[in-house]
Amino acid sequence: QTENARGEVFNPEGMVIIDFYDDDSSIGIPAAICEINGFDSDLTGEQVITITYEDYEDTCTVTILAKKTLTGIRLVEKQTKTGYKTGEKLDLAGIVLEKTYSDDTEEALEVAECEITGFDSRTPGTCTITVRYGQFTVSFKISVANKNRPANGVTTSGGYSRPKHT
Repeated sequence: QTENARGEVFNPEGMVIIDFYDDDSSIGIPAAICEINGFDSDLTGEQVITITYEDYEDTCTVTILAKKTLTGIRLVEKQTKTGYKTGEKLDLAGIVLEKTYSDDTEEALEVAECEITGFDSRTPGTCTITVRYGQFTVSFKISVANKNRPANGVTTSGGYSRPKHT
């Protein structure tokens, strides 16, 4: 392991020190039985660590990376349904959210992990839906139309459609 995150304990598991002899033979020495010095997980950047086994000493370089932190969330794809009639429930099927991190990586974010606010289908108009995950938010708008009025301005009465009178 040549890279560690800041604050992470150095783990020499799997590291083998090869001791070469004058007769061209060698032996693998597990790092776990060696003395390892010079590692400070609170500092970022390259560090030279010293490995000592009996009377043999050598160095190697490890890199301590800044700890990955959450930097935000983003809306990748809007939900399938964006228009509602009064009285309908919010349907977030199809929505795709992501968490973004300080190391420029992304990770899927499930809607169930988030707090959703801003939806009110009791009154026609536009609602701003806010998705909150921890301290981060992303918002989008949906529209709510009167359930008795189709979007084309025609009112319905008794199962028949008739033009709206002005």
